[in-house]
Amino acid sequence: MHTGISYRVIARVVAGLFLFAMAAGMVDAYAVVPLFAALLCAFLFHVRLVPRSISTVGLVGYVSLFVSALLVLFGAADTSTFGMLLYLPGAVFEIVLFPGWLIVKGFSSPTSGPTRGR
Repeated sequence: MHTGISYRVIARVVAGLFLFAMAAGMVDAYAVVPLFAALLCAFLFHVRLVPRSISTVGLVGYVSLFVSALLVLFGAADTSTFGMLLYLPGAVFEIVLFPGWLIVKGFSSPTSGPTRGR
């Protein structure tokens, strides 16, 4: 029995927040895209399609990108200084780790997944 929150619920909440922000005119791509990318990394972490260390780097990278976007959006940081440093974990995930793993190893098959009712 699965007791945690399903990714479908999380995706709906994030999509609702995005639609609210879009309607309010507060949308910045750098503040929204990391939320969905972090959701992808959390999914990859949960289902173990890639090693957990790679999905953890992605999750940390996208959370730091989101924080950086908020800091820049509210004028607390500049993209040429501290804000740019927060881009590094996400860049390592997007440019080196995740594509490199997929090119070399591909996705791993789940060892035991949910079975459908018969």
